[in-house]
Amino acid sequence: MEHLQSAGLLPTSARSLAPLRLWQPDSIAQAVSCLQRCDEPVLLAGGTDLVAQYNEGLSPRTLIDISRIEALRQLRQHDGVLHIGPLVTHQAGSGDALVRRLLPGFARAWSRIANPRIRFRATLGGNLMARRTRYEGALLLQALRAQLHFTGTAGREHVDVDAVWHGKLPSHAMLSDIEIDTRALVAFDYERSLRPLMTQAVSVWREPAGLRLMLVLATEYLAPVSLSLAVPGLQPQQLAARAPALARELLAQLSASLDDGQVTADYARHAGAALLARQLESLHV
Repeated sequence: MEHLQSAGLLPTSARSLAPLRLWQPDSIAQAVSCLQRCDEPVLLAGGTDLVAQYNEGLSPRTLIDISRIEALRQLRQHDGVLHIGPLVTHQAGSGDALVRRLLPGFARAWSRIANPRIRFRATLGGNLMARRTRYEGALLLQALRAQLHFTGTAGREHVDVDAVWHGKLPSHAMLSDIEIDTRALVAFDYERSLRPLMTQAVSVWREPAGLRLMLVLATEYLAPVSLSLAVPGLQPQQLAARAPALARELLAQLSASLDDGQVTADYARHAGAALLARQLESLHV
């Protein structure tokens, strides 16, 4: 925001921005070179969150526009592993035939992010790297055990999604690939009927001894919390019948310290269990 004595606080405009240097690389290698050479660079993808950051006081010295890098728009599958480029928009990704076939639950959830005006412009990578707890991309990807691949001066590195919240991302590097291994995935579902109070995503995975349930719960102000439950001997067709008991057992793990001012741990535990039971009963397995 910009403050004028005659008018008060005004939204940032092109005329109120401080001078900056703009780079527009055509390849990942060029972008990494810019990251290495530039002083405190800011990456521009779809730009929807960047506008919000400007209005919150962001004043970058260097802007690296990566929107021309076609390699970051690829969406492909290899041996059951889905690769999503960080520049894939919400609209393009959620409607893609490959995503809908491999991850129908994720495609449905992804299609509900933001409004149509934003969806055609905003990218999955931008949603993730904005590091805003109210954004839903990180929650969905964390529940899917996604791996984030970064390319930088140190080469190619990969981290789990929760590294976004713990300051463990590679330095002088950019997100270049989002990888989801679907081979052991049985089902996925997202519940957002209580948003913005809380949302949650559940995934069910095959293991040698049975199934594993993974629940990721998020609130408006707290980073997503992951809970996991191994159930030996459980078969996918038994999920619906055992849904209430499994939901209570999984949510019982939620820490009593969870409290964001609107949602207490007790509320999240009871509401989450009720929602999870409904999710497990409705899964298509």
